[in-house]
Amino acid sequence: MPPQPHDDLYRYIENYKKARSNSPSYDEMMEATGKSRGAVQNSLNYLEKHGYIRRIPGKRRNIEIVKSGYRGVPIRGEIAAGYLSDPFTDTVEHLPFEAPWLRPGDFALRVSGDSMKNAHIPDGAFVIMRTVPDGYMPPDGEIAAVYVAGIGMTLKHFYRDGHKVILKPSNPDYPSMPFDLREQEVKVQATWLCTLHGKNWLTA
Repeated sequence: MPPQPHDDLYRYIENYKKARSNSPSYDEMMEATGKSRGAVQNSLNYLEKHGYIRRIPGKRRNIEIVKSGYRGVPIRGEIAAGYLSDPFTDTVEHLPFEAPWLRPGDFALRVSGDSMKNAHIPDGAFVIMRTVPDGYMPPDGEIAAVYVAGIGMTLKHFYRDGHKVILKPSNPDYPSMPFDLREQEVKVQATWLCTLHGKNWLTA
């Protein structure tokens, strides 16, 4: 795989082509990677120079993949859908899953526990997650990976009312988890995109 900062763009182009059979536009590449047009151009030049892609002159959406390096969505460990667990870990393996809406930085977590089973997230399933900026507060009801300082990480429906955050399960056998933001640091690390059951997946 090419080195950072070019790897994200390369993986996006490769995934896009597998899903749609053509290459993304500059605007799509800029949006997906958060890079400027100049930075995208520099990455494309690097990738072409080192033999990862080839651009066909005079053709729109003209990028061809020369070296295939797609390994799938990185799995960043396990997350509790019951009680709180340790934060997710560095990537050690990949999930062979592709979709045109995947972006660089999206990742998978293996679910442990059944507190989210009524949201079609059973024990042992994989969830595809999207990293969010620091300070992100989801709309009420969104499913998120939430870190509570000194306690750990959990996958829950997120609700906020003033200084209070409530993490709610979708299984009535489990209690909600209330936290006061004035007393406890609560950070949303990522939001849920879909759940994978073998080769099947369910979107929001």
